[in-house]
Amino acid sequence: MTETNTPPNPAICSQGTQRDRTNLRRYQVSLLIWAVTLLAATFLIKMDRVTSEAAGIGLALLPSLLAFVPAMAFLRFLREADELQRLIQLQAMALALGAAFIVFPAVRLLESVGVAMATWRNDVVPMIVIITYMAGTIAGQRRYR
Repeated sequence: MTETNTPPNPAICSQGTQRDRTNLRRYQVSLLIWAVTLLAATFLIKMDRVTSEAAGIGLALLPSLLAFVPAMAFLRFLREADELQRLIQLQAMALALGAAFIVFPAVRLLESVGVAMATWRNDVVPMIVIITYMAGTIAGQRRYR
């Protein structure tokens, strides 16, 4: 089967083959399902809607178990991506890893000297890493346009 050179859908991926766009779409859908599950579990636990300890443990672990689905979908996307798309993704991940190496230790050290950082550690730091990855992807797409 040969791939047609259809124009890319800029809402999904501005570059790459049809296979890249399909795999990226699978990843995005699985990530959305995981995020909704995480938000629902968080809401149910915080609102004290869990009736037993076993149900609470199961609900708390469910998002982590479901995280394997988007992880495997992203791995498939990366393995099957064309070289340019793979380069863009790897550069974005390297940028996000760099952000993690900068922010996580700073927050831990600030906590050790008495600065209240629990909210940052739990909520803000992961978002900084995700946003850095997204910014790296956008920058790569623009750079290699």
